[in-house]
Amino acid sequence: MFENVQAYIKQNKCSIIFALALFKKSKSWYYFWKNKSDNNDLQDQRGWKKGNTRKFVNYDLKLEIQKIRDDLELHSSFFGSDEILVKMKEKQLNPLPSERYIRTVLKQLGYQDKKKKVAYQHSDTYPINCLVNSKKDSILALDFLGPKSLTNKEVVLGLTFSLGKIAKRLEPIERKTTDELINKFMQFLHYTQHIPNFVQTDNDSVFLGNVAGNLQFGRFVRLCLNLKITPIFIPEGEPYFNGLAESVNSQFMKKVWHNKYFENKKDIDQEMINFSDEYCKRLKIKQTKLFTTQRLKYQQSALNNKKYTLKQLTNTLLPKAARKIILIRKVKEHQQYNYAYISVLNYPLELPKQYIGCYVAAVYNIKFKVMKIYLKSGNQLLLIKQIKLKISI
Repeated sequence: MFENVQAYIKQNKCSIIFALALFKKSKSWYYFWKNKSDNNDLQDQRGWKKGNTRKFVNYDLKLEIQKIRDDLELHSSFFGSDEILVKMKEKQLNPLPSERYIRTVLKQLGYQDKKKKVAYQHSDTYPINCLVNSKKDSILALDFLGPKSLTNKEVVLGLTFSLGKIAKRLEPIERKTTDELINKFMQFLHYTQHIPNFVQTDNDSVFLGNVAGNLQFGRFVRLCLNLKITPIFIPEGEPYFNGLAESVNSQFMKKVWHNKYFENKKDIDQEMINFSDEYCKRLKIKQTKLFTTQRLKYQQSALNNKKYTLKQLTNTLLPKAARKIILIRKVKEHQQYNYAYISVLNYPLELPKQYIGCYVAAVYNIKFKVMKIYLKSGNQLLLIKQIKLKISI
């Protein structure tokens, strides 16, 4: 605007006051910009004329962003703009763009920067519906909440149970150990008087077992099998597939943890119990028995079965136990050796490269020591590989 006023005065040889009245500007405005012009401050630090936005366009950089994004989608569960920027720093690329620029490029290329939505890209191959009959079978979902720290440095831990419309509980625990898990699990079964067909968990070592030793399941898996419960382990690093339990945790964080102040662990432990009662009332789940958090001392096995003790159920695989374990995995590509694989207890099982990015169900038969890998095809499971595998249980 100042340049237009100056040009008009020079062209028409009129007074400054006349030109300012025509352009509806004040004298203070005029002399402010005149002093700026005299000081040569109309240029920014780049040497560009002020007011011009910089359009950063680097087509080689766009191609590099697209390449990193596609590689992350195959090999990782996270491939947002922040992960892409980390990979670019590792490669020491120059110039290094901002995270905002990466998001703009992803949007132009038609990608979604939302991690969860993109992660569901291959969810049509997720085989859970072919493994479980939702009308006949019941699934108990388990998940840990925490650890969360209070101001007095006390650590808060919780264990979430979600059994459809039968019961949903968030129970405080002292330690994240297998013994604590087994005791709370047995309390829950005794409370509901219902043994589910399946137990669904993530791949935490407390659920899965001693993953430090290859091909070995833990005591919790052995307990489930002896109770004729089939364990299901969701894909690694993708907790949203355990949504039955994760939804309870998210509601607790939203309604309680972020809205209230707790001075000690005892207060929040009681709040977990109160939250479970209120949550079930809101979902109209009828609970006729009072569930206490005190550890029950089981002299016999679960649900009044006098034949075996709890110690026998966790340490020995019984003859009439369930005979399969299900591990759902996403097929990944090994960057160094260039082959497709899934990981089962730190043991890689090689698969054809055409299945990269798809979800498969690895079903282990305990009796025959055979691992069968299935791919969902329509409403059926297609056997793509079968391998002899000895796993300690």
